[in-house]
Amino acid sequence: MRFNYARLLATVLVSAMAAGTVHAQVSDQQDSDVQTEDQQMAGLDAEVFDIEALVDNSATPESAINTARSQVGEGDVSGAATTLERALIADPNSTEARAYYIALMCLLDDQMAAEYELKKLAGTAIADADWNDVEKACGPMTRPVAAQ
Repeated sequence: MRFNYARLLATVLVSAMAAGTVHAQVSDQQDSDVQTEDQQMAGLDAEVFDIEALVDNSATPESAINTARSQVGEGDVSGAATTLERALIADPNSTEARAYYIALMCLLDDQMAAEYELKKLAGTAIADADWNDVEKACGPMTRPVAAQ
């Protein structure tokens, strides 16, 4: 029986080519995975930056309200509520922040939270513009009477 070197060579070449294709596919997949991981890390870095910026932008009630209004404008009502929660922790006596927070609770369909927060404003003078925000979001509500 004669050994067929041509057939062996053809088989080895086909196997090598197939292995090279598989290696190239694996290599391409690994490159893709590395790019995906890099993109994910870049996204996380951007999110950390965004969170840090939000915290910095909500350092005072006034800046928190401005940030929250921007978030609402972008459709992020829940994020705006979180921004105001941070501001109210820092300054629980901010009537303007609490009034806007009440409005956001209504926009989030949390009437019970809005009423609870409204009770915290009992005896406090609420500016007309702030009260207009509340009624625009919540509908007619009984405005707290300011202490004399």
